[in-house]
Amino acid sequence: MKKLERLKNIIVTTFTLGATLLSAKAQSKDLGPTFKTPLILGASVSAGYAAPGPGTILSKRYTEPHNIKTIAYNGTPGHTVLKNLSQQSYKDRSVIIGVDLFFWDSIYPTGPASVAALEQLVKDAEGARIPIILGDIPDLLPGLQGQRPLLNQKLQEACARYSQCYLVPLSDVFQQIQRDRHLVYQTKRYTIRDLLPDGLHLGPIASAYVADLIENMMAARS
Repeated sequence: MKKLERLKNIIVTTFTLGATLLSAKAQSKDLGPTFKTPLILGASVSAGYAAPGPGTILSKRYTEPHNIKTIAYNGTPGHTVLKNLSQQSYKDRSVIIGVDLFFWDSIYPTGPASVAALEQLVKDAEGARIPIILGDIPDLLPGLQGQRPLLNQKLQEACARYSQCYLVPLSDVFQQIQRDRHLVYQTKRYTIRDLLPDGLHLGPIASAYVADLIENMMAARS
């Protein structure tokens, strides 16, 4: 009887593990259409200043590099990046990724132009019926990011109005890293210097971590 019971447990465990792996595989496949033709918008992180950006890393897991369109400029606020874009810019795109799109808007003297650009962007994504991934704005330049509280509030509000808007909690991530002085990722321990080599831009490890964070967020909601 004990041998039979042990055999049953092995069979159940095997089927459970197999089902879990199949489910994870199917879940990954479900994100394939989303990242078929991504549009990456942003500043230096999205442009790959210190390492390939999270949007680029994640997109390459599902599509070929030539399918990825990137419009990103170092040190440029989002409302400037978006100035020459319209709904036509998104018609052949499967997702919009703007992890650092509004970072430099946080040091801008006033917020209305940035808020208007943000709200129009989310409206355009909804009109195109495609997901949009945005990052909130971490406190990386203390004393200089006067518009940060307003923009983070508006980011939350804009995403709450569109079911396919994903807001990456970068503020929480960086607060935890600053508090712990390290990050454990894929069983390895990384210091702040490993993650943000110059104190501002994501290094390769941090960029891959954020890509995983986005992927998990989207998989959990799909």
